[in-house]
Amino acid sequence: MHFYQWHAEGMSLLPDVEVLATSGRFSVQARRRKNPVGLRFRPEVMESGRRFWVSRYLDRFLPIPGAQPAAEQFRSHARHTPAVVRWARMFLGSWVIGKLP
Repeated sequence: MHFYQWHAEGMSLLPDVEVLATSGRFSVQARRRKNPVGLRFRPEVMESGRRFWVSRYLDRFLPIPGAQPAAEQFRSHARHTPAVVRWARMFLGSWVIGKLP
């Protein structure tokens, strides 16, 4: 799946934390420690939030390897949002009832 991410750093984990998702760039994109879950990607960011970040901060991130120009970020958003919405509904529904895969 493709998710929006707006970070440039990695992270380390405590020994009892389970990795739920990785990416080609970062070894931890989602993690779980018992019931609390932490996401490093941004399924909740809609186009207005993305436009705000891009208008204010893109110059800082473009020099980082893997950073995408604004036009590509918006094309990707349009292409991948339906799948992200389906995933978020499934994930949150499972999390709320305590049945994450």
